Amino acid sequence: IRCSFYDWDDTSVPLVNNQIGRSAEPKAKSRKPDSASVLTRGTDKYFVPVLARALSVLECFDVPNTSLTLEEITSRSGVAHTTAYRILHTLVIRGYLSQQNGKLYKLNRSPKKVKAGFANLTRRTSFARAIEDSVRQAAGAAGLQLFVLDNDRDAQLAIDNAKAMIASRVDVAIEFQRYEQVAPVIVDMYSSAGIPLISTINPQHGTIYCGVDNYRAGWAAGQVLAEHAIARWKGEVDLLFLLDCQSAGPTVQVRMTGVGRSIESRLGPRPADTVVRLDSIEGAADTQGESCRITERVLQEHSKAKRILIATVDDEVALGARDAILKMNLQKNTAIMGQGGSPEIWAEIADPDSPCIGTVSFCSELYGPGLIDLVLSLVRGESVAPAHYIPYEVFDKHNIGTKNLAAVGIER
Repeated sequence: IRCSFYDWDDTSVPLVNNQIGRSAEPKAKSRKPDSASVLTRGTDKYFVPVLARALSVLECFDVPNTSLTLEEITSRSGVAHTTAYRILHTLVIRGYLSQQNGKLYKLNRSPKKVKAGFANLTRRTSFARAIEDSVRQAAGAAGLQLFVLDNDRDAQLAIDNAKAMIASRVDVAIEFQRYEQVAPVIVDMYSSAGIPLISTINPQHGTIYCGVDNYRAGWAAGQVLAEHAIARWKGEVDLLFLLDCQSAGPTVQVRMTGVGRSIESRLGPRPADTVVRLDSIEGAADTQGESCRITERVLQEHSKAKRILIATVDDEVALGARDAILKMNLQKNTAIMGQGGSPEIWAEIADPDSPCIGTVSFCSELYGPGLIDLVLSLVRGESVAPAHYIPYEVFDKHNIGTKNLAAVGIER
């Protein structure tokens, strides 16, 4: 939310009939005060023009159950149109006013803060924690109350957390969970309770989505892998291994679809026996360990492969694949691309000897502002698009130097 009382250009407030900014009778247009009826910081050093204008707006609602348009408020208060809009916007966010049909404003006799709920995927990974930190900071900056729960990568717990969110009467809920089979259950619960639901990172049908374009993120990863194959192996690849996440459903699996199509666009169609696509984390409590075991098994089955490209659904899976590659001493024959942009993967990319050649960073710091902006739009009753894409950024061994690794505790 980019909303500040301190960038308004009008620094004086009219005094009419001993009331700040309030005329005795409403008129079609506010009267322009004479110079003797204007208070400024210059005439009274203790006077706060910002607060005075906000009070002038609130005083327009002196009659119980009054509903007013922006134009009526500017006419009654004498506050400039742009300034009045910003005041009203802030008062709606803080719960002092409600907005009806996007046009009429009404005083709330029992003001309350907007309450948003955020159910995080897990607190076990640095990427998910970074998303949560970003949401907390943005909610605090906007003056929202935030109710946070941890789904802990558990389908039943995600349902239980949705019940808790509904019981706590959140105004809008944000869901970060990966299980496609429970998504319709959660969506129906919120819909029945009349609570708007936003999904993030992993799109869920029936929600408003805010996150990365998964297909394009996969395509970007495929371009890096193809460039590596062209530079190192003249475009020849013995094995393309795609480590996917079946439980997340097709809306997340399009990342690996994007990778495959992207590589084909550069290297041509891949023979079916040189492409392996497997679920990397189904039912695994230890995602990194499970992806390591799966990678090791696949490479043993394709022991003749000497030019290997690996694309993974996230960075944690990429690190598991790396563990298997190091264990089998295949780091000079392999290139791994992750997704997400976790601090752990930065260190690998910065290491010239690591098989991890890059990641598609989802820019976690942008999620809080993006999600909270969307929450506020829904609270105000505004029409919103079904998908709001957060930018991504590709990092590889060529541009990792532009990343501030010290900020995430990595020494080079």
